[in-house]
Amino acid sequence: MSRTAWTPERLAEHQRVRLTALLRHAVTASPYYRRVLRSHAGDAPLSALPTLSKATLMEHFDEIVTDPRLHRTDLEAHLAGPAAAEPVHDHLMLSTSGSTRLRGLLSTRGGSSRSGWLR
Repeated sequence: MSRTAWTPERLAEHQRVRLTALLRHAVTASPYYRRVLRSHAGDAPLSALPTLSKATLMEHFDEIVTDPRLHRTDLEAHLAGPAAAEPVHDHLMLSTSGSTRLRGLLSTRGGSSRSGWLR
């Protein structure tokens, strides 16, 4: 059954289950979220969760990422180098332009090469 045919109740339940799984993963894999979300790791509604600014993300990047192989200084050097388009530990790294005076780093997982990300 397509999710577009779900009742509002079924969709809300699905969203609740996925949010709970996401929060549990964040608390398990990220020292930052373990500290920040400790009281929200169960069934907190989305509206009760704290937001994350780009400044906080960059300040606590190494604590926030859930893959301990990723480190801000290494990733910034990678993005400045000739292989910037290649994944790092199966993570495609991207950055914001820094037009707000703060460059942000973003990571996503997927294929083993840049072409695998674009399929």
